[in-house]
Amino acid sequence: MDAIAPDHDAAHFPGALAQSFPGDPEIAELAALALALTDAFVGPDAPPLAAVDIPAIAWDHAILRRVPSAR
Repeated sequence: MDAIAPDHDAAHFPGALAQSFPGDPEIAELAALALALTDAFVGPDAPPLAAVDIPAIAWDHAILRRVPSAR
């Protein structure tokens, strides 16, 4: 699993649900979604892009990157 935020203890919950309910994969998928949302809020911040900087961006050569907590 990717780097896990140190302040929650549900990192293995989706996997445990997948093992406990192999015939119901939606249960583990919902738990994984909830975990990803939690990680997005407690994960490290990305540097913000200021509105005044937008006109100076060379959009033909810009590289967009996801925030560190995105999966």
